[in-house]
Amino acid sequence: MQNLPAEAEGLNWSLTFSTTRDGFSLKNFYRHATAALDPDFDHSKRRSNSESVPTTTNPNAHSSNRPCLLLIKDEDQNIFGACLNTHPYIAPGRFYGNGACFVFRWKELSLLAEESHSSTEEFTQEELHHEEMHKDDADKLIHFEKFAWAQDSENCFFVNGEAESLTVGCSDEALRLDEQLLHGTTGQCATFNSPPLNPNTHFRISALELWTFL
Repeated sequence: MQNLPAEAEGLNWSLTFSTTRDGFSLKNFYRHATAALDPDFDHSKRRSNSESVPTTTNPNAHSSNRPCLLLIKDEDQNIFGACLNTHPYIAPGRFYGNGACFVFRWKELSLLAEESHSSTEEFTQEELHHEEMHKDDADKLIHFEKFAWAQDSENCFFVNGEAESLTVGCSDEALRLDEQLLHGTTGQCATFNSPPLNPNTHFRISALELWTFL
């Protein structure tokens, strides 16, 4: 929990969108993300499908935004994602968000020595011990890595929402997801000075979730 932004500290989590529950659709993803910001929206009610989500977007919804967590698992069981200060929404041709955004991944400990990144948030030995875990399909220890925005950076391109894609970071993108939420790409991103978040720069999504901090 020490890696969450200050805006999310002490808040509860609510599952806003899940491909398992809501289907593989970026359109549905945006609709659920916007609905979660409605002050009259009941987060305690589990939605079985997108029909219970409003189809219109309140233009003032994002004026009272909340931080959120985007989690992705690919077909090779790699887990990575982004923590955003704002829920993603469609804004053609422009970026939004602020320096509280960051991207992250879980990486095999045996591979950590192969890379060195100045923006990676390093853990103490005690913290590292608590971040180790075993993968379900292999006896390999993995470690959480966080890549935050550098405050002296002139690259302030955090989130871009298009009807056909969702992008986090710029030059190159840390994450780019297609409109079916089936495929994505990741590259070495200047916004967060981050390496590719996945061993495969082009990956196929197995599951995706968006969590709202309330």
